[in-house]
Amino acid sequence: MEEIYKPETEDAGKVEVYSRENNDMLGDMPQWLIHTGSYIVYGLIVFLVAGTALFKYPDTIKKAVTIDDMGSVEWITANQGGMIERFFIENQSQVKRNDTLGILKNTASLEDVQTFCNVLTNIEWYYRTNDINYLQDYPFNLIMGEMAPAYEQFTQAVRTCVMYQEFDLYPQKKKFLDDGIQGLRTTPSCEVEAVSEYLVTEPYGGVEQDEFLNGVLKLRTLFTPEELLDRLHELEAAANRERIIHWGPRTLDLDILFYDNEIIDTPDLHIPHIDMENRDFVLKPMDEIAPYYRHPVLNKTIHQLLNELLAKDNQ
Repeated sequence: MEEIYKPETEDAGKVEVYSRENNDMLGDMPQWLIHTGSYIVYGLIVFLVAGTALFKYPDTIKKAVTIDDMGSVEWITANQGGMIERFFIENQSQVKRNDTLGILKNTASLEDVQTFCNVLTNIEWYYRTNDINYLQDYPFNLIMGEMAPAYEQFTQAVRTCVMYQEFDLYPQKKKFLDDGIQGLRTTPSCEVEAVSEYLVTEPYGGVEQDEFLNGVLKLRTLFTPEELLDRLHELEAAANRERIIHWGPRTLDLDILFYDNEIIDTPDLHIPHIDMENRDFVLKPMDEIAPYYRHPVLNKTIHQLLNELLAKDNQ
């Protein structure tokens, strides 16, 4: 039996046909379909259960691993770049602080560098004891590569020490300086206020001779510059100085570097002293006792002049 249902809504033009028999027939699922679907589901379940028994995956996977504690890693940085020439350690080996791990390719001989490092112990003992025997085995011809300038300078200082010890030069030169200073101390109208340490330096002036022993003193005096120069010449004569070669060897050489802020230029006297800004054996000891004294011509302190000279020498 069919019924025609006409809704009383805005869609009044639409007609729906309703049949109770058709609805009952379409609403019930066929039994064969239910049985077939059930068999399929049961079969899948059985297959999965059987598969878990037949196909097994291991619960534990065995594999060799390396565990690193990144918190204990030490990063090594060289002071300069370059190619690594040689390693002194094997991989996975134990190292400790100050171990030499390797070297960068360079022009120095590794054996010579190690030799020099070992010699430094003897140098230290020489300065402690002043025993010349510690310098007898000093190596004078090492291949030091980029360290060659510093090595040559150090080697020259060792040569000077050996020569001064062997020929007793240092005590002789020191005595001349000490006697000259004492002569000024006992001179009326002169008062020595400060004396620098003595400094051994290379000779100046191009004449071959022994190293210089230099020092600077600060003097308060009532002498005029000319009178003071005459007194210095008297002290030089007392030390048996002979004026034979210009800038040649001499037992004692006393010069006036500054006289207050005066500027004097005569045939016999030049104040400030000529070319002193280029003489480290003048600037170094004076920097010790009067670093902030200002050059009246150059308008720079002694400390500034010394730094400029050292920077020029390092270029």
